[in-house]
Amino acid sequence: MSLNREATLRRLAATVTSELSLEAALRGLVAAARELVDARYAALGVARPDRRGLDRFLFVGMTDEDAKRIGHLPRGLGLLGALLHEPRPHRTRRIADDPRSIGFPPGHPPMTSFLGVPILWRGEVLGNFYLTDKIGADEFSREDEELLVGLASFAAVSIVNARLHTETAEALRLKVFEAERAHERLRLLVELSAMLPTGPIASDLPIEGVLRRVSEVLGDVCALYLLDPTGAPERKIVTHQDNARSRAGAEIIEAAWASIREQVLVRDQSVFIIDADAVSSPALGVIANGLRAGRFASAIVVPVRTVRETIGVFASLSTTPLRLDAEDLALGTLIASRLGTAIENARLVA
Repeated sequence: MSLNREATLRRLAATVTSELSLEAALRGLVAAARELVDARYAALGVARPDRRGLDRFLFVGMTDEDAKRIGHLPRGLGLLGALLHEPRPHRTRRIADDPRSIGFPPGHPPMTSFLGVPILWRGEVLGNFYLTDKIGADEFSREDEELLVGLASFAAVSIVNARLHTETAEALRLKVFEAERAHERLRLLVELSAMLPTGPIASDLPIEGVLRRVSEVLGDVCALYLLDPTGAPERKIVTHQDNARSRAGAEIIEAAWASIREQVLVRDQSVFIIDADAVSSPALGVIANGLRAGRFASAIVVPVRTVRETIGVFASLSTTPLRLDAEDLALGTLIASRLGTAIENARLVA
């Protein structure tokens, strides 16, 4: 190997381990491969997780005008698809002679010789690296193949580093989100203590205001259904910043009332649907169907109790993509308890 090649490889090794931009790192590798191997064209495709095509594709040697004439980037078919499903190096003198080749789309520049290698990481196929049209020779050599295999290992490091960086950033974002949610829940509970007094002056409760405030923290639509002595809904309060969504939430609760009554009032159990698309229980099927139809993702329905009896239900519906979690269930249960105590005291005062 020439001194120039060794210096280039050392520089690339340093770059791929420090460059946080996957696009920049891979583009540098593609350009270096074309230069080191003396190829007219060089490209690299990152595989989709299911290996049924390419998630991204970078190329060097083709102009933007050439790319526009083709109309779309490769989708991982033909020889490129073979590299994904048969992950081993492949060299050929003429692309058209390979039985796995499916030809080129209209407007694609002609290409003859081919060298392709898979990008592997611990047995996982991350993509492929390939060169076409060896300059000054009819085909690529064994040395060219070994060099491209080495560059493919650099590409694997870049892709894995980018994944780890993304996962770390996502984990940090989730931690910040959880901390903010915890702070919002705590602040809500403090505010509820003032909005729902439990002393003898609690004769007129701002229930709609309470539900509106709760809907800013817990889900999107919040509802309180208070029962008459026969167990039928006597007072219904449904809140959301958007009146249309309030109506949609009310329609879901109304349509599923028989199921809610059986689950929450008769069996004295809470309804907790984390993901409406994943519900398989027949008992919750009516509620889940309503959530999906109304473009809601999850729901909490809990009983509102006094010391002596159950006087209603409290419900929170969450819009996709936000899903309620176990912390939200605990908060909803506590809110229902606060509502029950405050309403009972207000009735006693009245």
